[in-house]
Amino acid sequence: MRLHKKHTENPFQEGELNIKMEEAYIIKGLSKTAMKLYMFLREHAFRTNGRVIFDFAMAKGICNFKQDKSVYNALGELINNDIIAGSDDSIEYYYNPNFMSNQKE
Repeated sequence: MRLHKKHTENPFQEGELNIKMEEAYIIKGLSKTAMKLYMFLREHAFRTNGRVIFDFAMAKGICNFKQDKSVYNALGELINNDIIAGSDDSIEYYYNPNFMSNQKE
């Protein structure tokens, strides 16, 4: 996580959730671990103003991850695929509106 760029502003433009084929292929290509975390973010995480609040312990429990490394690897994969982006705050991430909306699904 140290190597990922930290943003001071949301790098994604807010819009209506409309997953296109390109995004569908990205989601399909996620590892099982990253897919679990992505679904956790969509279903359980609090989102507001283009940011998602990430509760590490809750994510680890709901996703049934045994090791912290699984959470970090999944976060890294979501960042590398531009689904989320790091922020100045370690518990907040910017979410890409092409993959998530401001509402829980």
